[in-house]
Amino acid sequence: MDAGHGGKDPGCVAYGYLEKDLTLRVAKEMLAEMKKLDFFDSIDIVLTRTNDSYIDLEKRCNFANSYLKKDQNGIFVSIHFNIWATSKPRGLEVYYLQNNKKIFNARVYSHAEDIQFNVNNHVHLKNLNALKNIFSQMEIIQYQKESQYLSKTILNNVKNKLSYYPTERGVKPSTFFVLKGSLMPSVLVEVGFLSNKEDLKVIENNQKRGEIIKRIVEGLQYYFLFFEQTDGFKKVFWNDVKEKN
Repeated sequence: MDAGHGGKDPGCVAYGYLEKDLTLRVAKEMLAEMKKLDFFDSIDIVLTRTNDSYIDLEKRCNFANSYLKKDQNGIFVSIHFNIWATSKPRGLEVYYLQNNKKIFNARVYSHAEDIQFNVNNHVHLKNLNALKNIFSQMEIIQYQKESQYLSKTILNNVKNKLSYYPTERGVKPSTFFVLKGSLMPSVLVEVGFLSNKEDLKVIENNQKRGEIIKRIVEGLQYYFLFFEQTDGFKKVFWNDVKEKN
C-alpha cells in the first residue's frame, strides 16, 4: 500500500490540508483495519512509507516489485486525494492503467527480464526469448484486466454501502507512473477532493472516514476471494488472454 506524496512533496494543498498527511493517515488506518480481519493474516501487507518521508515514484514501484517472488501474487494500491479549480467536484474515484502500446511493451520487457521499469525498455522487446516474451505478454494482459476488476470492486463496494458519499466519477484509465511501474495488478484510489468542503467534512470525521476505509478494505477482500474462487482468475480471463496472443 502506497501513501502518496510525502516529505518535500506535499501533494494537493487546500484549506490548510496537505494531501501527504491525509494519504499517510488513510494508509495506516487501512492497515489497521486489515489487521482486524483474520482473512488478511496470511497476506503480507507493506507500506511504501510509514512517516513523512519523500520517496520518488520509481522507488515506490521498485519497492513494491521487490516483494514479489516467483510464483507469488501481489497488488499495489496507491492512496491519493484530489483537487480541482472549482469546489464542485467531489467523491471517490479509482484509476487503473490505461492501455498504451509503448507502456505495455516496456512492462513486458521489465517483467520478462526482471528489471526495473523504464518506459524505453520496449526498444529491446524483439530480442527477448520467444517463450519468455509470450509468457510475459500474457501476464501483463492479465494484470491489466485484474487492475480494472479491482478498481470496480473497490468503487462498487463504496457505492453500494455508503449512500452519503459520491462515487459518480467512477473508474477511469490513466497513465500514472505508479500504475505503469508496478508489475502487478495496481490501482490508484482518489479518496476525495480537498477542494470540496463537503468531502473534507467526511474525511475529517473519524467515523465516516473509517466507514470509507472499511469499504475499500472490503473491496480488496472481495478481490482476493474472487481470485481464490477462480483459481487465480484463470476461469475468467484465460480464454481471452489466449485469443490476444
